[in-house]
Amino acid sequence: MEGDGYIGGAIAGLVYFVAGYRMLRLSFKTKESPERLLGAMFLFWSISYLFWYLGLALDQTPLITPLMAVENTTDQAGQIALVLFLRLVFRRDERWAGWLTAVMVGAIVLGVVSSAWVGDLEGIRPLSNPWYPLLNVHLVVTFWLMIEGIRHYRMARQRMRLDLCKPLDCNRYLLWGLTGAVWLAVDFGALVGEILYEETGVWSPTLDTMIGAGELVAIALIWFVFFPPGAYQRWIERSGSAPPIGER
Repeated sequence: MEGDGYIGGAIAGLVYFVAGYRMLRLSFKTKESPERLLGAMFLFWSISYLFWYLGLALDQTPLITPLMAVENTTDQAGQIALVLFLRLVFRRDERWAGWLTAVMVGAIVLGVVSSAWVGDLEGIRPLSNPWYPLLNVHLVVTFWLMIEGIRHYRMARQRMRLDLCKPLDCNRYLLWGLTGAVWLAVDFGALVGEILYEETGVWSPTLDTMIGAGELVAIALIWFVFFPPGAYQRWIERSGSAPPIGER
C-alpha cells in the first residue's frame, strides 16, 4: 500500500495501542474476560501494524519475510481474540456459537501454520497458496460483529423505551454494528487488492485510498465506542435514543 493506506494504517496502529492498553488496564480492575479479550485484540493489531511498517522500511532485505510473517501472525491472533469476544459477550449460552467459534479459531490456526508450510509466511498469495482462504476467516468474523451489533441495537431500543437501557449503551451497539460493516468492507477490499497484486505486481491506488479511508472511519467509530467525547455523550443523552436503523 501507499499514501492513504500508510496514513490510515499508522493512525489505526496508534489508536489500537491506546485502546488495548486502556482495556487491559480496565480488565485488571474488573477481572472480566471481555475487557481482557478486547485489550488483547487491540494490542495484537497494534503490534501487527508495527511489524508491517518495519517490513516496509526494510523492503528488499532478508528481514522483510520474517517481519511480515510476524505481522500476519499477530493480525490473526487479534482475530481469534475478537471471535472469543463475540462468543462470550453475544452468544455465551448458544451451543451453535460455541461450535462456530471452535471452527473459526481452528481454521485461523490451520491457515497460519499451513500457509507457512507452503512458503507463504506473509499470507499474501491468494492465487498460489491453497490455504489462503483460511486466512480470510476474518470476513466471517466481521460479518458476525456487524449482525450482532445491529441486532442488539434494535433490542436495546426496545428496552430503552422502558427505561431499561441507557441511550449511550444503546448507541454503543449501533457503533459496534457500523464498525463491523466498515471492517468487512476494508477486509474485502484488501482481499481484492491482494488478488490483483499477485496477478499484476501492482497495488491498486483506488483500493489503497478506499482501505485507508475505511481504516480512519473504523478507528473513529472504535474511539466513540470506548472513549466518547463529553459533547457526544450529552448529544446522545439529550436525543433520548441512538439514530434509528430502518424504523419509522
